[in-house]
Amino acid sequence: KVPDTPVNERKITKVNDKYLSEIKSQKRQNERSYNDLVSSVKKFGDARVSENFTKNPSLGNLVAKQKRCDKQNQSENSSFGITEDRIRMLNKIGVERNTFGDQWDRRYQELVSYEKEYGNSCVQGKFAQNPSLGY
Repeated sequence: KVPDTPVNERKITKVNDKYLSEIKSQKRQNERSYNDLVSSVKKFGDARVSENFTKNPSLGNLVAKQKRCDKQNQSENSSFGITEDRIRMLNKIGVERNTFGDQWDRRYQELVSYEKEYGNSCVQGKFAQNPSLGY
């Protein structure tokens, strides 16, 4: 244990003050980023922001980071990196938490529809009606 001397107490106070300052700064940055995301939802109608969002790269990075933290949180059943409060905030504005699964489900339904219409699931590489379904 570190002895309680005036010098040590000052050092501890300085470290605590710096740490609290960094937390407050990060909280302000998170609030600004969240507000940017809310503005984007209002402007574009959804919260689908790609990681390579050229109009606001930091916003794309924010959404990607939140999804990674959420994914890790779900897979490890822990509270790593994302709080329940943050999850609620992101859900409130429509951030999709499982975009890969949702995208896979949509493509699968498109393939089912294709098979019903054409009698097979061998989609041409350059399928004009739905290029993303082709290979």
